[in-house]
Amino acid sequence: MRKLGFYLVSMFLIALFSSSVYAAKNELCEPLKASGVTKGLYGLCTAYHASGSSSQVLLDNYNKKKSPSDPVMPGTEEEPETLKCPCWN
Repeated sequence: MRKLGFYLVSMFLIALFSSSVYAAKNELCEPLKASGVTKGLYGLCTAYHASGSSSQVLLDNYNKKKSPSDPVMPGTEEEPETLKCPCWN
């Protein structure tokens, strides 16, 4: 009976803490795995998007590390400005 209780508690704890392993999988960052892209940008991208809130430190490190031919951080591109009518303020 003691073994059964130990296994149940162990399985519960594994299930509780294993979700953080899957949190870093982000489809936005997949293009950074391609050849020709600076190494390390994929890790910074996944850390940036997994943090939940925009981390300016991670974004600054990404921009320092990237070369001019590398893409900007996925998901941070500026949104296109909406069409504004000059008649309405």
